Amino acid sequence: MANENLVITDEWLYQTMPLIDQALLEKIEGEVDYEYEFSDQFERKMRKLIVRERRLRFWYGLSGRTRRAAAIAGIVTASLLLATMSVQAYRSHFFETIKTAWEDSTLYTYLVGENGESESDEFQAMVPKAIPQGYKIVEETKGELRYSLLYENDRKEMLDWNQEKVTDALSIVMDTGYDWERIVEKGGRDVTIHGYSDGYKAVYYEYETYIFTIYADNVEISDILAMLPD
Repeated sequence: MANENLVITDEWLYQTMPLIDQALLEKIEGEVDYEYEFSDQFERKMRKLIVRERRLRFWYGLSGRTRRAAAIAGIVTASLLLATMSVQAYRSHFFETIKTAWEDSTLYTYLVGENGESESDEFQAMVPKAIPQGYKIVEETKGELRYSLLYENDRKEMLDWNQEKVTDALSIVMDTGYDWERIVEKGGRDVTIHGYSDGYKAVYYEYETYIFTIYADNVEISDILAMLPD
């Protein structure tokens, strides 16, 4: 029979709730299936969410004052660079890239030239020039300023191809926790490749008015370069 004289006080709750929490956790842990395998579609979505979260965490993790200071510094730097360029050179490159280091990431932001050519050109989606052997497309996503392709092979290794139009609003976050970095030239442009001990690679490439990023499991550098436009 319940104790009708029980008085619930803050002190009683303080002493009792840890015991209730522990009992609930033990019950939940007993029902967890540690051998459960999530679907490939779920894992792909989670991977995209993680990349998006890293980008937002970087930018909004900065204080308003820091963000303004970074933007002003970038504008001043780009203005000085543009002032030293000839008209011909300025028109051959429609944007300036600003790299900002933060914790374990690098944020890329962009300043588009005053002629606005980079923003006004119609977005032209580009597929890889070549696909590594054994990979098949499993997902395609096309937006107004972004195009993504997701490939997978029989070993469930993934290759994520992303093309984004450069605008003043674009920002890209790249992890700096890699084990090695290699910069390779392709068509007179730098291709930055970050490698990890487990074979994973992250690629950053600027081409005309677009940014290409590739995230791949155990793909050779030669295959990565063959994918990119030149």
